[in-house]
Amino acid sequence: MSKIRIISDTAGDIRYDSIEKYNIKMLPLNIFFGEELVLDYFDIKYQEFFSRLKSAETVPTTSQVSPTAFYDAYKEAADEGFDTVICFTLSKMGSGTYNNAKLAANMLKEDGITLDVEIIDTMCYSFAYGRTVEIAAEMAANESTKNEILEKTYSMLKSQTSIFAVDTLKYLKAGGRIKPSVASIAEILDIKPILIIADGLVESADKVRGRKKVIPKMLELAAQRGVDNAGEVWILYSDMPEKAEEFKTSFEEKFDVKVTGISYIGPTIGINTGGGAFALIFFGN
Repeated sequence: MSKIRIISDTAGDIRYDSIEKYNIKMLPLNIFFGEELVLDYFDIKYQEFFSRLKSAETVPTTSQVSPTAFYDAYKEAADEGFDTVICFTLSKMGSGTYNNAKLAANMLKEDGITLDVEIIDTMCYSFAYGRTVEIAAEMAANESTKNEILEKTYSMLKSQTSIFAVDTLKYLKAGGRIKPSVASIAEILDIKPILIIADGLVESADKVRGRKKVIPKMLELAAQRGVDNAGEVWILYSDMPEKAEEFKTSFEEKFDVKVTGISYIGPTIGINTGGGAFALIFFGN
């Protein structure tokens, strides 16, 4: 039976208790508050991050996980007796992290270190793949095979739907995710974009004017995308858990589907969403 180590970058917003329970190896993206470097998950958790974000003079930035960090994690797994690594990264369309993970695996081979490394470009962000990491880690702990884990993982990733709403376009504009002119007009007109993940990129699915219309529009989009047949439904929030509870109530009043759970948006993704953001993520049966 293979001994399998699960590795992920921290942009998956994996729940902290799951990381500890299943001993998931986390590789942090670097977060810069000006010149100060803090490591996602290790130096700063989501509560402190959003508190600091409110008072930050400039929008913080991130940098990808380095090839060296991946190499060291792979070598550590080999030294600890693992013969297989399954490594999850955020979409390569939004970060060079996946390519660095691949580069490190090639470096490992060149150094003659024997380890079966499977790297998954999730084509997703946040808990849309963080949940798959949790499931993979649970399966590994229960001695599932590599093929069983991969089959489940790819099935979940293929069936996932992510619908996000942000309260301000300030952070998407700062990160170059939206044109400054578009952001400025939207802010003036109080336009709230509804975002989805499509082909590994964050795209606009629709927009509404005013906060009160956000949840109804998100529920409408969820219905169009088959949430009635979802196997799991998750609601995420950045710094306003009460918004997630309001969303949960509205969702369960509209659909004959129970919300599986409520979780949080972490620092890496939070740099792009800002405070007041929330999301609906669901997986098909």
